[in-house]
Amino acid sequence: MKIPGYRVHKKIGSGGMAAVYLGTQEAFDRKVAIKIIANTSFDSDEAVERFRREANIIAGLSHQHIVPVYDVGSIGNYQFLAMEYLPGGELTTLIKAGLEPNESLDIIQQIARALHFAHNKSYIHRDVKPDNIMFREDLSAVLTDFGIARPKNDNVAMTERGKVVGTPIYMSPEQSQNKPIDGRADLYSLGVILFQMLTKELPYKEEDAFALAVQHIQDPIPKLPASLSRFQAVINKLMAKEPDQRFQTGLELVKALDQLNQPETDESGSPEAHSPTPDLAIVEDSHKPETSEKNLEIAERLVRKLGVLKRYALDCTIRSEEHQHFAILFSQLTTEIMDWHQLRKKQCGELRLTCYVKPEMVSQVDNLVEQLQEEDSPFSFLKKNKVTLCLLDQQGKKL
Repeated sequence: MKIPGYRVHKKIGSGGMAAVYLGTQEAFDRKVAIKIIANTSFDSDEAVERFRREANIIAGLSHQHIVPVYDVGSIGNYQFLAMEYLPGGELTTLIKAGLEPNESLDIIQQIARALHFAHNKSYIHRDVKPDNIMFREDLSAVLTDFGIARPKNDNVAMTERGKVVGTPIYMSPEQSQNKPIDGRADLYSLGVILFQMLTKELPYKEEDAFALAVQHIQDPIPKLPASLSRFQAVINKLMAKEPDQRFQTGLELVKALDQLNQPETDESGSPEAHSPTPDLAIVEDSHKPETSEKNLEIAERLVRKLGVLKRYALDCTIRSEEHQHFAILFSQLTTEIMDWHQLRKKQCGELRLTCYVKPEMVSQVDNLVEQLQEEDSPFSFLKKNKVTLCLLDQQGKKL
């Protein structure tokens, strides 16, 4: 397909009636996502108007966590919408890969701010779900797809051909009953998403849409696992059956999550030190004599800048006093590095390797690290990542 002013490269997604293509807006030489719908897909002139209304709504919502629209128009039998290209993918993918609780809170806060802004502009999104939360390359979260958004004072019926508009899995009780809604319905959906981010499970799982709606309306709010119990109060308030019992605004939710992120204090009132929970397993060498010290420690941590998720750094520590023993541990390390790369792909950041070894082992360590970065190595992707090597003796002095 040819669109004047654009070069269309490839299809990158589809859903419902629309297909999304990666393109270049020639006037600015910038990558864009082009959402295209054939006129034959619209069942009425009102549907075409709804598509154009999406562009008008987003154009009036200039916010760092709401996707900007650059252009809207028609070409032949097609309507198109040119938006910011978001290479970080959908939240759905990150949920499947696994998120740390603090990552989940950061993402929820960003989308809560976006919703607070939209609600203050009198718009309700009505379809907040993981597929509609995407990420820039720096992993900042962006709310997308305002195709069924409505102004609060819109008198148009909330149904289409007798069907409730939205996604039943994430829909608030009042929305599934086709009652009047406000921004608190979007916050309910955000609560369902937070539950899913924390557990990789949905709070309600009926396959039939009607039965699922009944669960949202009547069933108790599911309990989080004991290890996540400190988030239960937030889930309870987000997913309260009655809107008056929920957080009333996105900003109220942001402030509550800020409180949840405060470091805990010990009995003296001093903040306790908490190390990040490793996303990757700690691997222990079976040949090591019984001791509490680990031979090989691996922990994945987020690199943050101004509160924005940037990249995942892999911190690795090897302790060994013998050449063959070190080689075994290094082999285990390479397996973890490959798993890390397959899990995070473009989100991989710095590899930090700390080795506690004898001075005569320094050349062995250097050679093994260099081999990782050779062109024909399966780990050649590390050439694009910063690799920091720190060599220490057993007492912690630099070699």
